[in-house]
Amino acid sequence: MDLSSCLAIDSDGFLPLGRLIRLRWLSLYRTKVTDAALANLAALCQRLEHLNLGACSFVHSMNRSILAIAKSNPGLISLDLWRSRNFLADGLLQLADLCPNLRELDIGWCGPVQNRQPGCVEYLVARCHRLQKLFLTALRSHKVKKV
Repeated sequence: MDLSSCLAIDSDGFLPLGRLIRLRWLSLYRTKVTDAALANLAALCQRLEHLNLGACSFVHSMNRSILAIAKSNPGLISLDLWRSRNFLADGLLQLADLCPNLRELDIGWCGPVQNRQPGCVEYLVARCHRLQKLFLTALRSHKVKKV
C-alpha cells in the first residue's frame, strides 16, 4: 500500500492500517504518521516485508518505533528511514539483531546514527548477510573500515 505524501491523513487516520494484518508492503514516506500509529502497526501487522518511513517528521522516537516493528516483523526485507533525524546508532544495532534478513536499508541523512556508536554500520553488515543495498547518503563523518 502506497500512502506516500498523503498529507491530508492525520495521525488517527493511520490507526486503521493495523487491521490489515496481511499487509506486506507499506510506504508512509513523507506522511504525518506518529509514534502511536507505528506502535499500533507493529502490534497488529506482523507480515511486513517492505516499509518506507522516509521523511516522517512526526515520529519523535524512531528508535522505539523501529524496535517494535522489527520485533514483530523479523522477516523485514527492506526498510527506508531516509531523513529520520532521530534514528540513532543503538536503533541500528537492534535492527541488525532483530532483522538479519534485511536486503535493503536506507539510512541516508540520518545524522545521529554515526555520531554515538562507532562501528555500528560494520556491525549491521556483519549481522545482515543478505544485505544488497545500503544507502549511507550524507553520513560524512562515518568512516567505514570493512564493508
